[in-house]
Amino acid sequence: MTSVKAETLTVQPPIPQKHLSRFRKKTGIYLIRRNETVLFIGSSNNIYKAVMRHFQKGGSLSHLNRNRLTFEVVQSHLLFRNIETVLKRYYLPKYNKRIKAKGKQSRYEKSHSNRILEAYLHQTRFEVQGEHQTDLNNS
Repeated sequence: MTSVKAETLTVQPPIPQKHLSRFRKKTGIYLIRRNETVLFIGSSNNIYKAVMRHFQKGGSLSHLNRNRLTFEVVQSHLLFRNIETVLKRYYLPKYNKRIKAKGKQSRYEKSHSNRILEAYLHQTRFEVQGEHQTDLNNS
């Protein structure tokens, strides 16, 4: 089975909101998390502006304290819509609209989705709680 090359997806380490400004005018996919829970997944040509719009008055996440959230950015040469859809199906974020199934996926679509997800999970810095000894000590 061929996998998506690690170079095709670049997953940035989780960052707090105050460091998000380094992604001005950068294109990619962003995940907004509270602890281990993914709250929102989106894509934009200007990640910083798109994220900040969610926290403005009347925005979908305006009721949340953005200083307690972490942000993860995924940059890639692949189609962002594909990556975003795969991540939304995997995480089912609370504040995203649910993805409607368009019927049965072809074998190619399934394998492509699995390759994207595998490449993302291989690079993400968010770990499952209790997986490492240091996590057990911090609990």
